Amino acid sequence: MNAYLVLANFLPSGNDPIQPKDLTQFALAIVAGIGGVVALVVAYRRQQGIEQGRFVERFGAAASQLGNSDVAVRLAGVYAMAGVADEASSSERQQCVDVLCGYLRLPYSPVLGSNHQSELQRQVPGREGEGVTHRFLYRQNDKEVRQTIVRVIAAHLQEDAAESWSECSFEFQGAALENADFSGAIFSGGRTSFIDATFSGERTYFNGVTFRGWRTLFHRATFGGEHTSFGGARFMAKKTYFSGATFSAVRTSFDRATFSGGPIYFSGANFSGYRTAFRWATFSGGPIYFSGAVFNAERTWFDGASFDAEGAWFDRATFGGFRAQFSGATFKADRTWFVGTAFSGDSISFDGATFSGGHTSFDRATFRGERTSFDGTTFSGDRTSFERAELSGKHLSFAKAKFSAERTSFDYSSFGGERTSFRSCEFVKGTVSFRGPKRWSPAPQFDWDEGVPPGHRKHKPENVLPPTWPPKVRV
Repeated sequence: MNAYLVLANFLPSGNDPIQPKDLTQFALAIVAGIGGVVALVVAYRRQQGIEQGRFVERFGAAASQLGNSDVAVRLAGVYAMAGVADEASSSERQQCVDVLCGYLRLPYSPVLGSNHQSELQRQVPGREGEGVTHRFLYRQNDKEVRQTIVRVIAAHLQEDAAESWSECSFEFQGAALENADFSGAIFSGGRTSFIDATFSGERTYFNGVTFRGWRTLFHRATFGGEHTSFGGARFMAKKTYFSGATFSAVRTSFDRATFSGGPIYFSGANFSGYRTAFRWATFSGGPIYFSGAVFNAERTWFDGASFDAEGAWFDRATFGGFRAQFSGATFKADRTWFVGTAFSGDSISFDGATFSGGHTSFDRATFRGERTSFDGTTFSGDRTSFERAELSGKHLSFAKAKFSAERTSFDYSSFGGERTSFRSCEFVKGTVSFRGPKRWSPAPQFDWDEGVPPGHRKHKPENVLPPTWPPKVRV
């Protein structure tokens, strides 16, 4: 029926019989139309074949240049491969990107990267006294080639890039990157991987970088050198991993970074050097895991950081070094977990921090530093717990802290520091329990102690437990 309707539009209407001439013209028109379509298809496929052949030819030539022993030829190969990628389809562009990333994964020594030698010979004794010469070939002046590749890739990942490569996946797994600068780059492909990568040199910059896509991976990456910075970076991928990464640069910064994607893993990461900073960083997506992380930098700063994620996990983490600060940080996560965390640095500060999430736990945490301060800290939410914690540092202060959680517990904890103070605290609501301490010597200081001058001495609030004071030490 549909075919009839189509034919009716072209054949003469009415009751007059169709003339052979009309029928012939109509048939010729159909044949001509079909022939035109066939010609277009053939031409399109021929053009596709020509373009594919041209891509293969140019791709092969650029890859050959990258494998050349002469540094000038290899540099030309970098730009040639970038030119091929710019004019290629998305799948072909990915092939070009893979080759450039693959070059960075080749063995590389920063010590040999900028010299003019291309061969090293070593002679060792043979079995019968004859010398055996071992020849080691390596790429001459490879440092410049590698840094050019990084610059070319970073330029194509900028927001205003003429030809953007942001949708590509990037495999830098095991790559050796010296003085890498990806500032302002946008990674929005399915997978961005720096697994086992090594960053060296005076600087490693990821300032203002945006990570989208499915996976952002920095497993076991090593950041050395002078300065590593992810300042203002945005982590928006479905999952982000820094598990087992080592940050040994003199200065490591995640200041003002935003973590708003899926779960973030810094589990088992190791931070050393002089300074580690997450100041004013924002964690608002999936849970953030610093479980088992080691913070041994001279100074570790989380000042002003905001944890509004599903959970903030610092369980079994270690804070050594000289100073660790969470001053002014806000914890709004459903779970804020410092369970089993070891604070052993000279100075630990949570001054002015706010814990307002569902459950805040410092259970079994150990405070052994010179000074630990929770001055002016606010504990609200459903529950705050320091159960079985060891508070044995030289000076521990909760001065002017505010406790307003539904339940706060210091039960079974050990108070053994030279001076522990709860002076000027506000026990606003809920119960605050100090039952069954494992140690209470020297006794913590409260506003209702007998030694407080009469004009400043206060009555023990009824919500502070046990009712009979001081609490009995649990044997």
